[in-house]
Amino acid sequence: MAEKGGGRTGIPSAAVLAALLILLPSGAADASCNGGNRVDHENAECLSAWWKNRGVLRKSPYYVRNMCPEYGKVVAKVDLKSARDRTLHLHGGLPREGDTRHRIRGISCCSDAGTLCNRSDVVTGPGCLARFHQTSSAAWSCMNETAAAAISGGNYNCTIRAKCERMEQYGTPHYAESSITVPWYDLDDVRNCDGVLTRGPCGDDRAAGAAGSPSGAERRERLAGFGRAVASSLAEGLGDRLTGGVAETHATMAGRRIAPIAAPGDVAEAGGPQPGPQAVRGRDLLAGSAFLFAGGADRSGGRWSIWGQAAPMAFAGAEWTGGEGLLGLSGIDYGRGRLLAGVALSHGLAGGRLPPAGSRGIEASLSGVHPYARLSLSDRIALWGALGYATGEMKVVERGGRRTRMTMSMAAAGAEGALLGGEEADSPTVSLKSDAYLARLTSEAASPEVVVSGLRVALDGAHRFDFDRDRSLTPSLEAGLHREGGDGAAEAGVRLEAAMDYEAPGHGAALRFWNRAGAGEGWGASLSAEHDAGTQGRLSLAPYLHVIGGGPAGTEYRLGLWLRMPLGGGPTPPASGRSR
Repeated sequence: MAEKGGGRTGIPSAAVLAALLILLPSGAADASCNGGNRVDHENAECLSAWWKNRGVLRKSPYYVRNMCPEYGKVVAKVDLKSARDRTLHLHGGLPREGDTRHRIRGISCCSDAGTLCNRSDVVTGPGCLARFHQTSSAAWSCMNETAAAAISGGNYNCTIRAKCERMEQYGTPHYAESSITVPWYDLDDVRNCDGVLTRGPCGDDRAAGAAGSPSGAERRERLAGFGRAVASSLAEGLGDRLTGGVAETHATMAGRRIAPIAAPGDVAEAGGPQPGPQAVRGRDLLAGSAFLFAGGADRSGGRWSIWGQAAPMAFAGAEWTGGEGLLGLSGIDYGRGRLLAGVALSHGLAGGRLPPAGSRGIEASLSGVHPYARLSLSDRIALWGALGYATGEMKVVERGGRRTRMTMSMAAAGAEGALLGGEEADSPTVSLKSDAYLARLTSEAASPEVVVSGLRVALDGAHRFDFDRDRSLTPSLEAGLHREGGDGAAEAGVRLEAAMDYEAPGHGAALRFWNRAGAGEGWGASLSAEHDAGTQGRLSLAPYLHVIGGGPAGTEYRLGLWLRMPLGGGPTPPASGRSR
């Protein structure tokens, strides 16, 4: 029986979602609740139950209620004669009523499917410590925590002991011993007020700074945001590799192709301006970089390839220390005929810069392994799929906070098809590309698990106009829809990118505009030109201007100059106005 929740929405394509759900393990809601796992309602203080059998021709009513909603979920099992039992998940304190034509033999509490049947099930030393880690903001700035249950009569309390961080003069952190006893359901209100565990807000601004930002709900939201960014970038990166990307050996740095040196006697063609929306700042030298080394065909006609790429990830909110992230992918695969299969390694990182003074930043990393496969149905249509499992951690930046382990399992699938494209180089081309992902994340600091999903569909068209043998103008347009569901900030939006590329021997120019409404990335525009200062394309100068706005960092203006020195040997690859 599935649980209802306002925070989750599915992928619009029911077929894709159903296929991905099969790949993920089921949760505790499918527990059998048999034998010793059933606790009679009279022995379960957290389950109130009542029923009455009225005979063959009349329906028999029943009533159940969670009497301990502040402690967790209660699952009730209505035992029916000659019929399948009914399972009721009771999250809040509101009663649930129903009726049946079958005889009711009894109502029990499921100890293996719900959080508890009696308060003593959760108010234990390990239970108190787990809830402290999941709900209290003090868990991020304390260490060496221990917990003990303190039950007296009807009072179910927890005693927490820990070394908690305090800020001394000049900002040097120290740790002080502290302890507190509070009701189990009030552990989410425990804060570290300058080294002292306190129930409720701290007394002054300085202490409040040490005690601030992540509650259990906030941690789930941040975990969902990080998982969504990683899963989305993974699906996009694997899709680029598996749906008609550059198949020959090449290298790209910061979104720009590194062209080989022309062989003596050959005339090298200009590589074409490839500005992309990234500016060259620190990690941007890595973001947008890629390589592919394709080996020769073996005796059976197959070919091995080694590839890698890095792409930026965007996060909303200042707690992500600037809203920046980076995902690196590297893989090896083997292709033969219409089938290609391989495995990729990934590493995603968010944060890395100190947050503004007086605030708290979040840093997270996640590394995983992802087997994948592609099947080309024809020369125009290809389908692909991938699985993955990753582990990592999330921590508070600048506070010496407690590191929290997390895991992610995911499944992704996609397709690309050429809708229009002639054999001639100057004929228009139109293609359709889509991908979908479903990911489940778990963390000891964010319970229960977090589920995120996404679906993207894009239509891409371009037409190259040749003025003569050496000059061309290529307008292009990409329009797409995306929908993100699951926990956290689910949304839908439109993605639009338009470009105009001009290529000529030794010269090139590009004008580009993009808008990703609802994607948290805002809009941008870029203008660049390129000139080969040397002979045979050995040295290129490319001034550029980028204007980016609407994203987490606000509007940015970037002006720069590219100096490109081609590497390697052999002829320069054909010009391409657009980079992947």
